[in-house]
Amino acid sequence: MRKFLNSILFAFLSVFLFNCGGGGGGGGSSSINYTPEYNNQPGLDMIGVQTATDAGIYGDGVNIAIVDTGYDYIHGELGATDVVGISYDSNSVYYVDGNGHGSHVAGIIRAKRDGSGMRGVAPSANLKIYKIFDQNGTYALSSAEHVSMINSITTNADFSNNSWGSTTTQIDDINSTWITNNFSSEAARYQNSVSNDTVHVWATHNQGDTQPSYQAGLPAVVNNIEDGWIAVMALDNNKQETDYSNRCGNAADWCVAAPGGGDSQSTEGIYSVKSGGGYTRLSGTSMAAPHVTGLLALVKERFTSSSLTNKQVRTRLLNGATYSGLTDFNGNSASSMSTSTKEAIFGQGLVTYSASVAQIGSLNYPTSNNFYSGKNVNVDLNKIELPSILYNNISDQVASLDLMAFDSFDGADFTVKGRKIFDTDKKKLVKEFGYSGIDNKNINEDFNFYNQKINYTASDTIHIPQQKNWDSKVNFLNYFTDTKGSYSNLEHEIGNSSISYFVQYPNNDSRLNSYSIGFNYNKEFYDKKFNLILNYSDHKNLISDYSIIRKNNSLSNAKIYDYGLIYKLNKNTDFFFRQSREHLSSENNSNYNFSINSSLIQSETYGLEFKKNNLFLNTGLYKPSHFRSGNMTFLTPSGRKENGEILWKETTFESSNSLNYSPYVSFQNKLPTILPQFKDNYLTISLRQSPYNNDLIDSGEILYTLKF
Repeated sequence: MRKFLNSILFAFLSVFLFNCGGGGGGGGSSSINYTPEYNNQPGLDMIGVQTATDAGIYGDGVNIAIVDTGYDYIHGELGATDVVGISYDSNSVYYVDGNGHGSHVAGIIRAKRDGSGMRGVAPSANLKIYKIFDQNGTYALSSAEHVSMINSITTNADFSNNSWGSTTTQIDDINSTWITNNFSSEAARYQNSVSNDTVHVWATHNQGDTQPSYQAGLPAVVNNIEDGWIAVMALDNNKQETDYSNRCGNAADWCVAAPGGGDSQSTEGIYSVKSGGGYTRLSGTSMAAPHVTGLLALVKERFTSSSLTNKQVRTRLLNGATYSGLTDFNGNSASSMSTSTKEAIFGQGLVTYSASVAQIGSLNYPTSNNFYSGKNVNVDLNKIELPSILYNNISDQVASLDLMAFDSFDGADFTVKGRKIFDTDKKKLVKEFGYSGIDNKNINEDFNFYNQKINYTASDTIHIPQQKNWDSKVNFLNYFTDTKGSYSNLEHEIGNSSISYFVQYPNNDSRLNSYSIGFNYNKEFYDKKFNLILNYSDHKNLISDYSIIRKNNSLSNAKIYDYGLIYKLNKNTDFFFRQSREHLSSENNSNYNFSINSSLIQSETYGLEFKKNNLFLNTGLYKPSHFRSGNMTFLTPSGRKENGEILWKETTFESSNSLNYSPYVSFQNKLPTILPQFKDNYLTISLRQSPYNNDLIDSGEILYTLKF
């Protein structure tokens, strides 16, 4: 019945040219407060063109072929700039449109953004006009001319808009034999065109049929063209299926929905250019297709720096399509339909700019000079840890940087803040508050080995070391290289003193091998009222190990001096002072994404600790790690060349020898034993004021420590 009624409603211009018109339904314009020119064309808002406008995206540099009835270059909305063409109508030239259909389509794509009338989806796109219908809508192409036209489009256009097709033959009417007998030369050239990265957009046609025209559904019977093909069905201004539109049917996998104007053409048609001057409203899938073609141009421009192929742009468009708010011509919501039903009607759904340019896969941050060959860090699943020396104000600066990341789906580039890529919170914690009455080590295993007491400490380990694994001293030392951890420590206790040997090794295969060696010395003296703390360590490859965002394998090192004094005021109260100095240098600054030039970083703490039974209260003044001298250089990705090479931007953090101190308080209390194998369990709560922003509390910590 739908098909019969529409045959009455529409007067076909020819056996191939799509009719424009209809009756019933409708809708209004967007509520967004844009210019009258924008709001005069409600289809713009439906596909989210305002988001592209806000970003300054207008389709600049993208070439679009319009295969239709010609082009009115005299019309003020169109003009001749960046427009070339050819006419297959022997009685006319491409820039004369005696029918008006082609100019209306062209206006939807690229009518000027000049503050009057209406505007197109991509007003800065370049047009290539192919006139294949005369003023009466009569199809003018021979098979040889059709082949020649496809070759020309392949050479000159990124996307081709085809608001035409068979009025009598749907895709379910033909098969491969039919193609061989009737369309073989054209099909072969379309295969070549798609292989050369041209994307062809087709209207489904206007018979109210369940299947599209055979041109729109061609990938169903012709191999190797689907990834360069889009079919478009029409919605009215309320996102309802129009009565006239052919459905997606067998073309569902490459079909989308777009605004084509309501069934009442005179009041709800798409407002666009009228050949000869002025404007007019037309409805049809002919009007829906150019919305999609223009949208492809916007997405193409957005990802110019990513060098996405036209096929990749098409894939983004299809992946971003949505069924939200869509209803069929009877008013049934797409959300209530089965997947097969809504795909048969709407294909993949309504296309929008914002969804087409949104992240599809996970974002990746490059760790090498080349996106294609380098390892990437998944931003969505984990963050890169900053070097431990980047505290407070330095971390804040990194967090606010605009960095380049890439979508793992197709390599599309996205600008993200440093805080999305780098873990600026974990490493922002203030260094240990000088002294604590309890042992806060993550894993602490005491055992006797060759009549010496050895204390083993590790962080980020997979398992707790077991003595049965060690049958010799060699195997014992080899354990550190086999364990996936970032830090290990062997501590030899000698009387009231101790000496520690540090081993630092990577927990990520992408990092360089690194190590640290050093010693701790603790000595009680003067009637055991004073305790002297001396620590020294020498770290090799520290920066490359922690940063893991290097371009080349070069050495860097850090010498760390940690010293302090503890004075026992009484049995329950200790006064302490502790200072740490880190001398950092890089032997090859130019090869590091993060580099240091002979910098001195210092932190210090003054405080009192009150102890009573299992209760510890630690309070005082601290100055978190800060630059005393030198500077840091941080290279961040800012773009990408067409060959995949990453472009880097250099940011330098200068030293700051400020004397800002801030108060802190730390509370520790022993908790009841939770599991029998846990000897001691402590809850630690710390609160501190940031010396770099006195208006804010830097953070509150809740630390749960297990001691084995």
